[in-house]
Amino acid sequence: MIQSKKIVSYLRGRKSSILVKIICMHIKIYLLTVFFLCKVSFAQQTESTSLGLECVAFYNLENLFDTIVDPDSNKILQEDFTPHGPKNFNSERYQHKLKNMAYAISKIGKEVTPLGPSVIGVCEIENRRVLEDLVNQKAIADKNYKIVHHEGPDRRGIDCALLYDPLHFQVTSSKSVRLIIPNKDNFLHEISCCFRKNLGEKYISL
Repeated sequence: MIQSKKIVSYLRGRKSSILVKIICMHIKIYLLTVFFLCKVSFAQQTESTSLGLECVAFYNLENLFDTIVDPDSNKILQEDFTPHGPKNFNSERYQHKLKNMAYAISKIGKEVTPLGPSVIGVCEIENRRVLEDLVNQKAIADKNYKIVHHEGPDRRGIDCALLYDPLHFQVTSSKSVRLIIPNKDNFLHEISCCFRKNLGEKYISL
């Protein structure tokens, strides 16, 4: 009985220190878990980088027009994308569209290549100006994407273009290519672009 009282008294006196030890153990386990997760995440990023993996994407920007009418152009669609046009397309809607598209681009390929896409083919854009507005959006501005664009002959006024990360690729040449479709009056406007990866390999993009 005396021995039991001594044990109870000892435990009461040590209660705070035992509690501290338990808390410390939980903290250590938590820190080890965080360290492990960070290490795994870093290892995955390092692995994708060491293997030379690059994310190449294509994105239809779905009639990305600004609200400015070019008086020297006869583009069919440009009048539609104005505040007084049939789509009531004003600056607020334009900026909202840019923000959403930039956010979508920032998430492409993240699960495999954490740095995001290195090359992005885009279509249905009005001109170079809308691409400059796009790449300067907060979600992707730090990528410093460069633009490859050639004004096309499409009567609607839409072009295709390429965006690329200069830290991964350099453009050695590019040109506009007209793709004729047999037995049809229409044609496709494409861009032929030759890239040089910073490690030295050459790639041709259409």
